[in-house]
Amino acid sequence: MVAMDDQLARILKNMDETGFSWENQSLDVHSLLDRHPTDGSMVNRHFEDHAPLYRQAIAQFNEAPSADHFNAVVSACADCHHGTCPGPLTRIEKRRPQVD
Repeated sequence: MVAMDDQLARILKNMDETGFSWENQSLDVHSLLDRHPTDGSMVNRHFEDHAPLYRQAIAQFNEAPSADHFNAVVSACADCHHGTCPGPLTRIEKRRPQVD
């Protein structure tokens, strides 16, 4: 999860640079179902249902990078965390860029 957050933060930082373009951005695909959380109780039906939606959001972003698709990735993270581990929701919400 730290690696995923680092990617989102990196893109947000890049947005501050002159000449930033969504066109050149991409995110690594992480298979959440292959990960082993610190607390095994977090792997529940909600998590299993939302993990593929996260992958789908990343694929959509990588096909057509944009602020809207980036926010869809952030939403996929938040949606999953609502039903598994709500602790990082405030941090996740800080990853949303302004959509013009």
